[in-house]
Amino acid sequence: MNVNERAYTDATDSTGDTDGSSNLLAAAVLEQRIVYGKLHGVYKKALNKALQTTSKSEQLISLLQEFADDKNDDDETDSEEFYQYDDTSDKENFDPSIPLLQNPKKWRGKGRPLGTKRFKSTCEISSSKTKTQRRCKKCGKVGHYQKNCKEQ
Repeated sequence: MNVNERAYTDATDSTGDTDGSSNLLAAAVLEQRIVYGKLHGVYKKALNKALQTTSKSEQLISLLQEFADDKNDDDETDSEEFYQYDDTSDKENFDPSIPLLQNPKKWRGKGRPLGTKRFKSTCEISSSKTKTQRRCKKCGKVGHYQKNCKEQ
């Protein structure tokens, strides 16, 4: 069983409930979450598609503006009745052995991202100068090689 499915079944369990009012509230919240998830998924797909061309983005903006400006209360009651009818039909056809498909979770690796330089702590000694300077094997001084050493 998927973690998300487990959360949904836990929210709809009525164990320890005497009156069932909290069960109805949990079911209403669950329905709102499902509708929100569906709307958010469709919104993201439409936004990505609209950003590819300017004509489609203008169409999406006008469609969303019309929807936001529409103030008919009759449509809200019709949509509530539609969701209630749709909910009952889903319960009849619901098979618990078939999991609900969802977008996969984004995986992020641990540690520092590739291509970034590690920042040294203030207590670490920065030895970048000694690494880049030359050291002579004859005299042990810094700044030249054994071949160019003037001390013979």
